[in-house]
Amino acid sequence: MGIETIGLSLNMKGSVRMHCRNLEKRLKKFSHAMNFQQSKEEARKKGLMKGLAFGTLLGAVLGVLYAPDKGEVTRQKTKEEAMRLKEQMEENFEHGKERASELLEEKKGRAEEIWLSTKTNFTSDSEDSDEESTSDEEEQSKK
Repeated sequence: MGIETIGLSLNMKGSVRMHCRNLEKRLKKFSHAMNFQQSKEEARKKGLMKGLAFGTLLGAVLGVLYAPDKGEVTRQKTKEEAMRLKEQMEENFEHGKERASELLEEKKGRAEEIWLSTKTNFTSDSEDSDEESTSDEEEQSKK
């Protein structure tokens, strides 16, 4: 290996180092830009959540202030509506549980069918291959 070759090799190493540094700088800029974009999105989401919470609170306050009924009647209506919603949710939950159980049983039955058919196919294939190997052995012994 000559001196020129060593010098060329050192220049190539320096060039590779320079490219690596440039790549690192670009990756840092890209990472910074991505973090800025993510923080911007998070700030927007937080603002949206604050706005929704404030709007809900304001609506509740205005609804109570401008309600046509007395406070006692409004509370009674609210209580009745809450009980109705609770009962409806319980019914929906029970219906969902029943439906999930039905689907689970259907899928179990289907899985069992697939298992049995696969098992049957596997055993029939292995029996066929056993028969073929037996007939091959018999033919070879005849020869």
